[in-house]
Amino acid sequence: MGGANAVTSGVFFAVVQGGLFQVGQKFSQPAAEDINYAKTRSMLNNLGLQNYEKNFKKGLLSDNTLPLLNDR
Repeated sequence: MGGANAVTSGVFFAVVQGGLFQVGQKFSQPAAEDINYAKTRSMLNNLGLQNYEKNFKKGLLSDNTLPLLNDR
């Protein structure tokens, strides 16, 4: 009865929204690199702590954990 029309309409709108999202992704510009992230990455490189960049990128390295770093 009316349930089939609702399902068909829902699927149609989901496909249209998915298509519009894909078109938007294709034409959108890549996000610019965060300035604070670039500065912190540079600081870690200058201190010889390149191994910690991966943890910083994942959000595991914060202001609270920075004093815990050892000098090699």
